[in-house]
Amino acid sequence: MYNKEVRFIRIASSVSMLSLEHAEVDYSPHKKYLIDKTNAYDPTIMIRREPYYEDSFKVDAILNTAQYNELKDYLMEEGKLYIEYYDETGKKQFPVIIDKYPAQQDDLRYFTEVTRIELKAIYKELSPINYDEAPGWGNSWGLSWGF
Repeated sequence: MYNKEVRFIRIASSVSMLSLEHAEVDYSPHKKYLIDKTNAYDPTIMIRREPYYEDSFKVDAILNTAQYNELKDYLMEEGKLYIEYYDETGKKQFPVIIDKYPAQQDDLRYFTEVTRIELKAIYKELSPINYDEAPGWGNSWGLSWGF
């Protein structure tokens, strides 16, 4: 884990961003294969074709009530969701789906527990967000720049 700012980017009819300061990201990369079987005649030979990646993320942050409600509402909106953060090697950006929503905490006491969001990224090849193709981000659809 590594302390960093985490940014969630949602691309729908426009581009919106939500930042979590002082968050920790636990990133676990996994390489899988669409075809993964043993040879019928020699079981020691593995046949693997069409690799893809199924990475998992666990984002931990301590949030107050307003931040928690804002995060929950943001995660439930429509559109394609990305996670962006910086680590020791530089900027990381992944298209993600929500594996587990953050648990509801007790509103009567302070939010001192860590709020955890579990995400999953499934992709064959990573490419950064192309903001020229994002609606409302300075392309032919308008110059609203997403905000």
